Amino acid sequence: MVISYEKYKKIHEELALCRAELSSAKEELSESKLLLTEAESTLEAIRMGSVDALVVGDQVYTLKGVDYFYRVLLETMGAGAVVFIAEGTITYCNKSIADLLGTSVEKLIGSSIYDYVRDIYTEKFEALVQKGYSGTARGEVSMSFPLHSRDIPVYLSISQIQVDSSAAICMIVTDLTEHKSSKEHIASERLTRAVLEQAGESIVVCNNTGEIVRANASVYQLCGCNILYQYFDHVFHIKVTSTEENVEFSIAQILAGKTIIGVEAVLERTDRQIRYLLLHASQLKGETSEALGCVVTMTDISEHKHAEESIRLRNAQLDAVLASIADGLIVYDAHGRAVRENEKIRELFGYSLIEYDRDIGCIKNRIINMKTITNDGIPLDPEKSAIIRALRGETVSGFIESVQRADGSRTWLSMSVAPIRKKDRNIDGAVANVADITLIKKLQLELENRTKELEATFSSIADGVVIYGMDERIILINEQANKILGNERQELKRTMAERGEKFLSIFNAEGRALKPEEYPIYKSLHQGLSITGIELQIRYKDNTFVSVNSSSAPIVTKDGRQIGAVTTFSDISKLKQVESELRANVQRYNTLFNARSNGISHCRIITDEKCNPIDFITLQINYAYEEIIGVRKEDVEGKSIKEVFPGIEKFSFDYIGNFGKIALQGGELFFEVYFEPTKQWLSIFVCQSTYGEFTTLFTDITERKNAEEALKVRNAELNATIFSIAEGIIIYNMEGKIINLNKKAEEILGYSEETREKPMFDRITKYLKVEKEDGQLYPYDEIPVIRALQKREIVTGAEVCLRYSETERLIIDFSAAPIFTKEGIQIGAVATLADITDRKKAEKDLRRSEARFKQLTQTLEQRVNERTAQINVTNEELETLAYSMSHDLYNPIRGISANNGFAMEKCKERHCSLDELRYIERSRDNITKMEYMLDTMQYLLALLRKTMGRDNINLSLAAKRIMEKLKKEDNIRKGDVVIQPDVFTFADKEYVTEVLNGLLSNAWKYTGDKDRYYIEFGKKQIDGTDVYYVKDNGIGFKQEYADKIFQPYYRLQGHSSVREGYGIGLTIVLAIVKKHQGTVWAESEEGKGATFYFTFGGQESAVDMSRKAA
Repeated sequence: MVISYEKYKKIHEELALCRAELSSAKEELSESKLLLTEAESTLEAIRMGSVDALVVGDQVYTLKGVDYFYRVLLETMGAGAVVFIAEGTITYCNKSIADLLGTSVEKLIGSSIYDYVRDIYTEKFEALVQKGYSGTARGEVSMSFPLHSRDIPVYLSISQIQVDSSAAICMIVTDLTEHKSSKEHIASERLTRAVLEQAGESIVVCNNTGEIVRANASVYQLCGCNILYQYFDHVFHIKVTSTEENVEFSIAQILAGKTIIGVEAVLERTDRQIRYLLLHASQLKGETSEALGCVVTMTDISEHKHAEESIRLRNAQLDAVLASIADGLIVYDAHGRAVRENEKIRELFGYSLIEYDRDIGCIKNRIINMKTITNDGIPLDPEKSAIIRALRGETVSGFIESVQRADGSRTWLSMSVAPIRKKDRNIDGAVANVADITLIKKLQLELENRTKELEATFSSIADGVVIYGMDERIILINEQANKILGNERQELKRTMAERGEKFLSIFNAEGRALKPEEYPIYKSLHQGLSITGIELQIRYKDNTFVSVNSSSAPIVTKDGRQIGAVTTFSDISKLKQVESELRANVQRYNTLFNARSNGISHCRIITDEKCNPIDFITLQINYAYEEIIGVRKEDVEGKSIKEVFPGIEKFSFDYIGNFGKIALQGGELFFEVYFEPTKQWLSIFVCQSTYGEFTTLFTDITERKNAEEALKVRNAELNATIFSIAEGIIIYNMEGKIINLNKKAEEILGYSEETREKPMFDRITKYLKVEKEDGQLYPYDEIPVIRALQKREIVTGAEVCLRYSETERLIIDFSAAPIFTKEGIQIGAVATLADITDRKKAEKDLRRSEARFKQLTQTLEQRVNERTAQINVTNEELETLAYSMSHDLYNPIRGISANNGFAMEKCKERHCSLDELRYIERSRDNITKMEYMLDTMQYLLALLRKTMGRDNINLSLAAKRIMEKLKKEDNIRKGDVVIQPDVFTFADKEYVTEVLNGLLSNAWKYTGDKDRYYIEFGKKQIDGTDVYYVKDNGIGFKQEYADKIFQPYYRLQGHSSVREGYGIGLTIVLAIVKKHQGTVWAESEEGKGATFYFTFGGQESAVDMSRKAA
């Protein structure tokens, strides 16, 4: 404990005056040394017990032990002095302390020091007492004694001594108010120092140079070496650890007049050991106030420091324990006031009980103020509270009370309180564990309500329910169970065996009688088993019985303790009646499920938070499902349909929505759908199996659908064929009913809708007469259609006459044939009616003009042959003439070109004008153009005269060779050429190569201005047709010129000055493509390149070739 210098400045000034009186002893110093040596020897002799008596003044004290020496010192002191043992019992004191405490020495001895000072000690006083237990402590505190109405400052010196060979505490109390400047205070100070020296305090006296001239024995133990006549600073390496400001320690400062009282410091010994010290130091002065040296008192508080650290650690651990305890924890003092609590207490009460008790004074007031009530709801008597009972020595466990919190709410608490006893078994307080049971109380109330609800529920349950205790006796039974078991109320107290033997017998499903230990409820009670769905027969003494389905289970508390068992009974007598039918249904279902013709799946729907179906899980499928869909059972069962068939929610049919509607709303659905993942037609029937689940049954109808589709196509083709045939067509079924007929047949027969429905015999005999050419009736069974239907004959070319009236009849060519299925079953007949009335008439005319016709035909053929020969000769002459003219024009053009050259040279020699030279140059350019045009004309004539062949051609390879040739001619240019591999066509190889050369050369030419050219060749499908293209990033052209560029000699404006050619290349391309029955067109945007597309006719072989290459 550090005492500040400022606080006690006045006290130390008075002490300095007192010490001045010591200067008178200067001349007696040598004698004092001898006396001191003698005193030390005397003290040692007293300690050793070799001194029998001691004379003090006129009194003679007989020394029976070392303790009497301390008593003599205490009697002669002016300050209050008291000696007490660790429990607080006073063993000796002087009159001064008795006067301070307002009592007598006789009353003090044997009483407890805490009876006088406990209610008014301060924290500093308690700390000093604690330090005194382990060594020596000093300090100034303010205390209130019964004789004083105000606090007075006192100076305490506390140390541990030996009394009757036992440890005791000696406390010197100096009243600083009245005795600061008195000689008694000086004597008290000297005596106190003497007592502290005996307790082990180290004292060092230095002269004015800082040399140690005196030290007691404790000093040698403290520093561990001989220090006499050595300089203090050389021996003691002391560092002040006090937290007070401006507190320093050095011998030079002390010699200069500085005083230090109660300063904590650290001493480092020569052997590197560390000692914690409490320093007191002051200057020694003579009578004339001259400096004589200084005195340094050092108290070794190392053990106290270690103890302090242990206490701090223990307190920290205690705080941590308090904080970690889930329940509230309170420590009370002997008066029932809270002195320590954890955070849980503040949460339970809404405030700190320590602060609350400080305000109200005692536990009784708190009980009243908090409106504390007992578990029975009545106000709690404070004398019966758990805290008061614990302070009286009783240990209280599980005391339930309810207190009102700071916010007005009420909390139920369970308190366990135990007294805290000192070593002498006296009660020093109590500790209470407080648990919040508010929730438990609510649960108890809820349990009572639930119990009532359970009883009501028991009465309303249709099944029998019985609850048994661990002793096999019925605790609770509902009316239905009572009817089934046949118990009377007085029999509920009997055990199972007693009740069973007297009233009923229990058999299993096989008819074997069960012993009580075989009952399901017995196993649940004694073995802890849960048994469900056991079929039993309960037979009564009158031989009647009832079949029940029984389940039983143990009743276990949350802590795992079994407290009974419950069993239920369901009367299944009626169910047993339908069991056989159910088994038959199950057998039929299994037969259906295992059949390989129909796929079956059982599924559970998955919904979102709004109960909208979003998916479903396949629970079970049969073998037919695997075979039809082509999946494995392990890849489907237990998985969602979105996992098995990703994207199913986007299929044309809403499977999830429709199936979810059936599963959630019930009903059934039958439909046929095309299943995209497997490309199958399925016929699906779906129905609800239970809420949220559905079953689907489906068959593969792909073949049927294909057949139906083929049939539709065939019917459409047949109808189209029938109605497109000029002859009349009629289709009959086996009853002779007209199934179908075309327009021509309607015109020939002239039947109305009503007549068509009549039997065949009536139609032929009544509504329309069938005659021979000579006018006789045609026999009914000889009519071609009757022969085809009845005799399965095929009749062709039968000529019959249909008589409409006396004057109107038609001659028809009547043919008929039976219609058979693949299995050879006749299903009808078909008849054809050709109106040959005009033909028959024409035949007569034809026969008359046949000779004339033959003659005309021969004459016409002769003329056609002559005309054809003339045309061929003319064409050959025209081609020869055109070729000859183009060839013959070369000579005059070359002559003109030569003369133009001579003219140019002459003009240059004669220095003709620029205009004259330009005329000659223009003439030369036109000559060149004519030569090119003549070459083109010859090429086109040769092209058109050439016989075209067709082969499978690899266009990719041809395009690659053309581009390699173009790049070799100009290898400086940079760019990319992309050619789609394995592009084939079926055409003339020479012509196709010319087309590619023309288009690729154009692309190469018109990308010349680009930093990097891009040329692409490939093929794409447009409306099912193979379309080839050449694409470039050249200069392009406006789309409005897309048709003109294929015209002969047409060139785009603005390009002739920088590009070679005369506009005939694309004309050649067009001619070749048309010769192949194809088309060619261009798409372009000026400045962004162009794309040329072309096709060829007759691509079948090319397609096959492309597939092989792929």
